[in-house]
Amino acid sequence: MEITLIPTSLQIHEWMQEVAHDVILQICLQNQIGPAELHQLAHQLAQREAAADSLTEGQHDHLTHY
Repeated sequence: MEITLIPTSLQIHEWMQEVAHDVILQICLQNQIGPAELHQLAHQLAQREAAADSLTEGQHDHLTHY
């Protein structure tokens, strides 16, 4: 008798995150992106996410006023 384990969606998500982090690390190493540049990129990403969030919130505010 053989038992097949089916991963949960949380496990799959964690595995995908781990793979994504490994890929990002490899890209940094291959392109000689150091910690300072990576920190700057993280800051730029945070700014873009904040801008996208503010646009999304503005759309939701617009919908709730009716």
